[in-house]
Amino acid sequence: MSTLHVSVGIQILLFLLGSYGISIATFITLRSFHLTEETHELINRLKTWRNTPMNLLASIGIPTVIWLSTALIVYFVGSTINASWISFAAFPIIYITNLGEEVGWRGFALPRLLKSYQPLNASVILGMVWGAFHFPLYWQRPLFAILFLAFTPALSIIITWLFLRSKGSILLITLVHATYNAWVQVFLTTNSELIMAISVGVSWMVVIILLTRYGIRLSNSPGSSSEG
Repeated sequence: MSTLHVSVGIQILLFLLGSYGISIATFITLRSFHLTEETHELINRLKTWRNTPMNLLASIGIPTVIWLSTALIVYFVGSTINASWISFAAFPIIYITNLGEEVGWRGFALPRLLKSYQPLNASVILGMVWGAFHFPLYWQRPLFAILFLAFTPALSIIITWLFLRSKGSILLITLVHATYNAWVQVFLTTNSELIMAISVGVSWMVVIILLTRYGIRLSNSPGSSSEG
């Protein structure tokens, strides 16, 4: 086995361990505090694929629009961008990895935050924690780390909007997370700070559109609860 294959295998293993460490911590917390009802709710969110064609289109389309818009802007400012389309072949692994994260972030933490905060505030809080969790990956690249911390609240707001639309379907919102990360693997090959900075700006533009349309509750429904 080549060194390259070993390196890739170790990277995948570490990502899976980091991702599902969140899931394990979630279920340990639920069990330790005897939160039986929340455990059942979380399991139901994992088993349920609540979606409409519009939700499915949005979950794939929004990350795609963000990254294609980013690539177009990079092209017009005269910078180079190398696309690694083969990265899409890893989408099943990306999805499985991100599912481990979403069990904790949107399966457990977000519903709890929504009990105390408006969806916008809950999303920003969770987005900052989400970004800080990834900091060890980027601590040697300070500018990229700062940009990532500016990005995660934006994607968190977008995901919360779909979370509420889908009545909390973890499988659906993982599709948003995984689609975005798949595009990251395609485009973040050169000039990563510039590309990331532009994608942050585009992501916040999407957030502004959502807030203009739905307000801080990110929903037209009377309540902001994720249950339904």
